[in-house]
Amino acid sequence: MHGVPVNAHGDYTGNLLNLLGPYALFGGITSLLLFAFHGALFLTLRTTGELHERARATSVRLALPAAALVFGFLVWTYVNAASAHDKGLVPGIIPIAAICLPFVAGAFTRAGREGLAFASTAASIALITLTLFLNLYPRVIVSSTNNAFSPTIFTTSSSHYTLTAMSIVALVLTPLVLLYQTWTYWVFRARLGDLDAAEIRSPLDLLERSPLGRGRPDPGG
Repeated sequence: MHGVPVNAHGDYTGNLLNLLGPYALFGGITSLLLFAFHGALFLTLRTTGELHERARATSVRLALPAAALVFGFLVWTYVNAASAHDKGLVPGIIPIAAICLPFVAGAFTRAGREGLAFASTAASIALITLTLFLNLYPRVIVSSTNNAFSPTIFTTSSSHYTLTAMSIVALVLTPLVLLYQTWTYWVFRARLGDLDAAEIRSPLDLLERSPLGRGRPDPGG
């Protein structure tokens, strides 16, 4: 996003330090805190009792730092795009919503509306990703040597045959992945409480407590 040394042939000409610039490191820290906040909110939706309270307290502590870092990262992204690489990023509804939603999630968290807070962070993550793609398009990497050297989706794409084969495989396998992910979430949809956590010793114990496992006969009885 910020730019790495790439020559006219599309070859990387830098070293490891070129990949560890301030922008990249700041983006990594931003991602860490935002996903930690998102994960803490997820735990508030999946737990009860003391576990829920610990998750909620963690999400409250992470809310403001995560939102502040998202704001700083996207502002830095805009300034970089507008000044360095001949590709200005118009601050439209998508990046503005991506900036605002973590603050909204923090307000929902403090109000005890964990479901809405989780939905807000999920939407923010999606919109941040979309913002970065809009900033890059049609490039896949920004060349700091010369913007004209930046590889694009047209110069780096696979052959027509490869793309056709990958599309067929994706069309077949993606529905299967979505089905088993949906099934997994449905089986383990019950919240986990303090007593449950103390009694569960293995994934099989958790399955026995799930709605699917409750109808199974007791192998010891």
